[in-house]
Amino acid sequence: MHITTTANKTAKEDLQGLVSILFNETGDETDKRPRNFWHCYFNQHARTVLPPLDQVPNLAIGPEVDSSLTIDSAFANAEAIFRKLYPDDEFIPTVPHPEDVIFV
Repeated sequence: MHITTTANKTAKEDLQGLVSILFNETGDETDKRPRNFWHCYFNQHARTVLPPLDQVPNLAIGPEVDSSLTIDSAFANAEAIFRKLYPDDEFIPTVPHPEDVIFV
C-alpha cells in the first residue's frame, strides 16, 4: 500500500495514525487487520512555486510534477498554458470514431 499526504510535520508523524488504524502492528493473532511486515516513511519535496508567466510573452513555463498520484494537475496546467497561447482553439479536440472515417 502506498499512502500519500501533504506534509504537516514529518512523514512518520503525519501517517503513523492512519497506519495504526489500517494495519495490525502488534502481532496479535486475534486482530483481523492485515499485518504490516515492512514500511518506509519518506518526505518528498514538491515545488509549487511558478515564475510569473507574463515576464516573457512568447514563453510558457509549466510547473514540475507535484506529489499527487494522478496527472490531473499536470493536465489542468497544460490546458491553462494552451488557453493562454491559443485562446480561440479547442484543447485536445475529439477525434472521430474509426468507423466514421471515409477513406477516398
